[in-house]
Amino acid sequence: MSCNGSGTPCISGAELRRVEIYRDGRGELGVLDLGAVASWQVKRLFYIRAASSETVRAEHAVSANQVILALSGGVTVDLDNGSQRATVSLSDAAAVLVVSAGVWLRLRGFQPDTVLLVASSLSYAETTYYDQPRPELLQTG
Repeated sequence: MSCNGSGTPCISGAELRRVEIYRDGRGELGVLDLGAVASWQVKRLFYIRAASSETVRAEHAVSANQVILALSGGVTVDLDNGSQRATVSLSDAAAVLVVSAGVWLRLRGFQPDTVLLVASSLSYAETTYYDQPRPELLQTG
């Protein structure tokens, strides 16, 4: 299963959404209005930059809701909510992946110079990490 960016869920607990991009002769301005994308407060922002295309990150589910945006480059994201699986290509700065707590994810196939921005509903100290999907944590709808 794959996401199409229309706001339709890829799987229960994961949705690819569009953000506004404004372009003119000066360049590009992207607007990530987290209030329109997520119904929760952001407590932590972090970025991920992979060492190589062979790098694999995450391979876990977390107790936090997250929004993932590829600021540059791109990455393949594998998702698993315990009953459904999907693969998403994040390579468009106008697309953000909204992932519910409990959805297991893997980041792989990093393109050169990829930088991902992640917004999380919990601080690092508040976040629990799981080796497998935790469907009981899913927030859908």
